This record gives sequence, structure tokens and C-alpha cells, in this order.
Amino acid sequence: MLYTTWKSAGFSVVLFMAGLGNIPPDLREAARVDGANSWQVLRQITWPLLKPITLVVLLLGTIEAFKMFQPAFLLVGPVGGAGNAANTLGLYLFSEGFSTDPHDGRGAAISVVLFALVFIISIVQLRISRRGVETVD
Repeated sequence: MLYTTWKSAGFSVVLFMAGLGNIPPDLREAARVDGANSWQVLRQITWPLLKPITLVVLLLGTIEAFKMFQPAFLLVGPVGGAGNAANTLGLYLFSEGFSTDPHDGRGAAISVVLFALVFIISIVQLRISRRGVETVD
């Protein structure tokens, strides 16, 4: 978990900074003139306009979580640690498809299931996220 946070924090910050840079300062200034405090500006203007960026970061994070192979392989090896405690779908795919006694058919089936799972979750996330997205004209 620490590795994934360290790995993805920089990219997420760059995306959020780009999103913040795209919010017109006139909106925040108009809210301040109307008497909004910092919390109200954040809640009513900044956060709704950052919702598309937030959804992109969540979608990419979800896809990256399902592709988790390298950290688990480097930290616990190809068997998934003691009692398979750190076994991920990517690590299981590797152990079935590329081990000393490979099961090519099983590895291919796992990869198709992994693709279908990520695809379905991505579509569901995108459909849920399309509701209530606000844009600046």
C-alpha cells in the first residue's frame, strides 16, 4: 500500500494541479465578492469543477490496482508469500502462465478474466461518474 501511494502520488498531484489551473479565477473571485468563505468556495466551486479529474485519478488507480504485479513479485516472490497472503491476480497469472510447469491455457484464461473484470469495472465507474459532472463554459 505504501509503495502504490508513493508511486501514484506524483502523477495524481500533477493531474490535480492541471485541473486547478483550468478553473477560472473569476469564479472564486465572484464567490468571495458574494461573501463566500474559503470552505464554501472549495465545496461549491473548486471541488465540483475538479470532479472529472478526480474520476480520472480514481479510474486509473483502479486499473493500476488490478495490474499489481511488480511490487508483489519483488517483495514476496512468485509464490505470493506465506500462505499466499500477498497473492494478486497479476501474480497468480504469472505463476500459472510462466512458472517452471506452465499451464498456458489457465494463464490465458486468467488474463481474459482480468481484462473483462477491469473493463466492466471501468465502464461502471465511467457511467456512475457521468452523472453530475459540471463544466466551465
